[in-house]
Amino acid sequence: MENEGAAMRGSGGKGVRGASRGSSISIAASDFCGRKVATLQAGALSVSRSIPKLALAFALAMPCAANASYISNYAKWKEVSKVEQAAYLAGVMDHWTRTSAPGEPPWMKPQRTGVNRCIREQEISAYMLVDLVDAHYKAHTLDWRVPPASVVTHALMGLCLLDVNSEREKAGFKPWERKPAQISEDH
Repeated sequence: MENEGAAMRGSGGKGVRGASRGSSISIAASDFCGRKVATLQAGALSVSRSIPKLALAFALAMPCAANASYISNYAKWKEVSKVEQAAYLAGVMDHWTRTSAPGEPPWMKPQRTGVNRCIREQEISAYMLVDLVDAHYKAHTLDWRVPPASVVTHALMGLCLLDVNSEREKAGFKPWERKPAQISEDH
């Protein structure tokens, strides 16, 4: 139970903690808001394998509206903690790189594939994405009005353009040109 952070990583922001004492097991689950949503105990180790799955399913079923907010600009970005920033960007990335929609333009699949390959090969973590967004805001103050979701996708497209263009070429599309680092126009 001491390493709750490790339990929370890889569980989509939800935490499941377990401790085994003798022949019994106790599991506590909490959602991303830190609310304790379940405590399950079993006396026999033979049923303990299904208990963590049940606790995780229960924790994932409990929504947390407080963390579903939209961060609209740099000022709002700086109001949230690094952990919340990382979780927010992980959600942005999940939506951008893992979600396909019926009828989406055919160029989106090579884009997703290229960005995913770039992230995997460079081992980019959610905290590295926070650093990327912070660095962009620091270098481009005109973009302080731009939401961090747009900043991270724009910055990653610049960082991952070679991988994206490689996938575009495989799919029969022309390569994209590199865009300026600053998103906002100087008007």
